[in-house]
Amino acid sequence: IFLALWASAHYGTALGAPLVLVCIGFALLPDLDGPIAFALRGVIDGRHRDLSHFPLLYLAVGAGVWPVFGGTWATLFLAGTMFHFAHDSVGIGYGVKWLWPFSVRAHKWFAREDAWWTLRRFHVSWSPAELREVTKKYEGQNWIRYCLPVTWLGTAEFLPFLIALICLWFWLA
Repeated sequence: IFLALWASAHYGTALGAPLVLVCIGFALLPDLDGPIAFALRGVIDGRHRDLSHFPLLYLAVGAGVWPVFGGTWATLFLAGTMFHFAHDSVGIGYGVKWLWPFSVRAHKWFAREDAWWTLRRFHVSWSPAELREVTKKYEGQNWIRYCLPVTWLGTAEFLPFLIALICLWFWLA
């Protein structure tokens, strides 16, 4: 939503449902692996990021979007997906494979070994085997039990969405 507001102001693109929905779609695109993981394994867990959470791949796709659809759409695509990856690299979750295909390690910032948030440690990374152990030990097979309880971190992650809705409401009013 913030991206759509920015695009409207910066590029002069008409702010409406199509722009907002496309920007939301770009931001959620990497999570299409969630339903795929559920279909393949019957569960959405920390391993769902093994299928489409590869930022370098999205940079390559964004470079291909540029000549076909233009700089505005390439910028929105790259900004939406990269903000998604940045979000998945802090807060709740098990990081992102930022350097795939050159490395299979998942990286997270401001996290402990159990993946919970902390300011005491800047960076943690896991190999695929280590990540399986961490998710088995701390998350189990049900991410809803892990993410649903109301915590200050979950609230901090949800608050920008509420602020974006308020900004959109005032922008359109």
